[in-house]
Amino acid sequence: MRELSVKEKEHFQSLDFLSIEEPRDKRIVAVLKTIVDEGEAEAISLSSGER
Repeated sequence: MRELSVKEKEHFQSLDFLSIEEPRDKRIVAVLKTIVDEGEAEAISLSSGER
């Protein structure tokens, strides 16, 4: 969410079928950030079932 512009944030926040979640295990995100950007690291972490 931090990577979006103000206009994009407003648009995506208005979509009821989306939810904004933060990964709980920041260690997984930290490891993934060594090979991908922060947003991708968080998305991969969440998609792996870690919530």
